[in-house]
Amino acid sequence: MFADSNCYQIRSRGVARDARASLTEDDLDWADVVFVMEKNHRNRMIKKFRDKARNKRIVCLYIDDIYDPMEASLIAELRFKLAPYLEIPEEMGDIPPCPD
Repeated sequence: MFADSNCYQIRSRGVARDARASLTEDDLDWADVVFVMEKNHRNRMIKKFRDKARNKRIVCLYIDDIYDPMEASLIAELRFKLAPYLEIPEEMGDIPPCPD
């Protein structure tokens, strides 16, 4: 959703052992805010990176990790759950306006 944004720099990482791209300490150092889909994801991240996660803003979106990547119903739920935190693009591929 934010791949072409001029306002946000994003990284998508996983906390499962078989994640395509696994979360690292460098990722946590880099991030201003970390969004996780499930409470379990947050707990695994904190357990593995206790010191790095201690002072990090972590937002749990409470979205069950049951979707295929970029599935339409996942995108709809992400739009709704991220709206309090980020400017959301109107359509896929649209670049959201930068917040003031």
